[in-house]
Amino acid sequence: MKKEYNYHITSDLREINKDSFDHFLATLELEDNKFDASIDSLISSKEEGIKILNEKLRKSLQQNHHHENFDTETLNFELESFKSENQTVIWYIEEELKALAEMKIVYAFKSIEINIKKLISDSFKIKNKRDFFNWKTVETFLNSKNINLQKLKGYEEIYQLKQLNNSIKHSKKVEEKTLNLIFNKEEYERVPTSPFFSEKIITYKHLLNFYNRIEPFIKIFLSDLCNMIYEELYVFSKDKIENLAEDLVLRMEKEDALELIDKIKKHY
Repeated sequence: MKKEYNYHITSDLREINKDSFDHFLATLELEDNKFDASIDSLISSKEEGIKILNEKLRKSLQQNHHHENFDTETLNFELESFKSENQTVIWYIEEELKALAEMKIVYAFKSIEINIKKLISDSFKIKNKRDFFNWKTVETFLNSKNINLQKLKGYEEIYQLKQLNNSIKHSKKVEEKTLNLIFNKEEYERVPTSPFFSEKIITYKHLLNFYNRIEPFIKIFLSDLCNMIYEELYVFSKDKIENLAEDLVLRMEKEDALELIDKIKKHY
């Protein structure tokens, strides 16, 4: 049975597909990171807890200073015991804060992976989305579509996020090469070194500072990727058309080329 072509249906489908890019960009712009808001609230609460503990310690030190007539040895013991207990609680809270900061970083990169997978699979009509959680697969696929991931706006920052995410998920500590990647030379030198293990001490504040620096580039990167995919699929310059024609001419016999031309004309 001969296939019938309807220009209006084809045109409408093309416009729907093109509009999906605008929808992606609009969603990206309006998307509210509810995870971040929840984590930030927890972080603020725990930081307030540290302030309260430090204030209690300060008052205890003042009281100790005014109690000159009491048994000094007893007071010193009680003070040291209180300080030790306080420091233990603060250490525990700071470890919790570090875990929360790590969660922000891991979630941020996961959201990038989800958006990339959706953008690629929807744009190029790919049913098997599973492979597109692999960064190397994404790079290879996009290169085959004339899109160089490394040339996108914000790529350097997203790559830093990727490396830190991997280090958090798969290593016992943040590796030296990752530290050199996420900190500039001056920042790196200011990070304290442990006297026991000769390694940098990364606190939750370092992680949050890194996240706050990187976070604005997530939308920039995804927006540029969206625009590049749109350009590859729907923008046809004279040079691009010429290259497509030359590529087909080298592979198609004349009869096949004429048939293709006829098929294309029937859609317009």
